[in-house]
Amino acid sequence: MTNSGERLDYARKQIGLTYKELGDIVGITESGIRLSIKRNTVKDHYINLISDKTGINKNWLLNGEGEMLLPKKDFKKKGSDLGVLELIKHLLDRNDELIQNETYRDYIRMTMELIMADDEREKKNKALEELRNIAIKKHQKD
Repeated sequence: MTNSGERLDYARKQIGLTYKELGDIVGITESGIRLSIKRNTVKDHYINLISDKTGINKNWLLNGEGEMLLPKKDFKKKGSDLGVLELIKHLLDRNDELIQNETYRDYIRMTMELIMADDEREKKNKALEELRNIAIKKHQKD
């Protein structure tokens, strides 16, 4: 990957975000974010928002340095800010080798049931942390 647009597109795919979801994070349309990525013209302000809301390392996006995902202690946003239920639903709809593993599917379903049954922030954050760890493990395999 030679530029920040390519890295952002790669990271988007790795954490399971659509262009629409990424556009929603920065407040622009799906076609707007898609074009910014393709042309490698993603604004610094957008990079900051994306990093804050997804845990993608800003330095990695801009320069290709460091790990793709921020360490847990640097991850700023709470689970409720990330639309955890939407993320889980999206993961269940995926058709790649990670989600084909029945253990992951069962875990994601149980996590979604927990979140729906109890709206406490601690449980949402724990579910998000678990899902994020799955994404990190998948990224480390690639």
